[in-house]
Amino acid sequence: MSGTAPQDKIIDVLSDEQLQRINTFREEHNEPIELRDIAIVLLGVRMGLRAYDILALRFQDIDWKNRQISIVMKKTKTQITLPLPVEVGNAVYSYITSGRPKTGTEYIFIRSKAPYGKLTGKVCTKALYRKR
Repeated sequence: MSGTAPQDKIIDVLSDEQLQRINTFREEHNEPIELRDIAIVLLGVRMGLRAYDILALRFQDIDWKNRQISIVMKKTKTQITLPLPVEVGNAVYSYITSGRPKTGTEYIFIRSKAPYGKLTGKVCTKALYRKR
């Protein structure tokens, strides 16, 4: 029986130029899907959250008064509380107030067209590639 060599996964790191393009995009765009994409990208880039944890984010997970996010991470099943940077909080707030469809679902990031519901799949990856 023969085995295979272990594979190393190459981790993409954003360049300074790509980060600058994200910031420029954030300042110049305000359509609903763009606001959603910006909030998603900033949660990943500035806070280090995984895509699944971003898409599972609920209103009850954000403590606006104390500027922090508390979640149970899916991969590790670990409860974490992270400080919410102002720019990330502002992006999430902008999406909630100006980009998110009005619906009663508990999830923050939802589909932009009916039926509204939690996002799934590669939405985070697509959002990042549209911004960089």
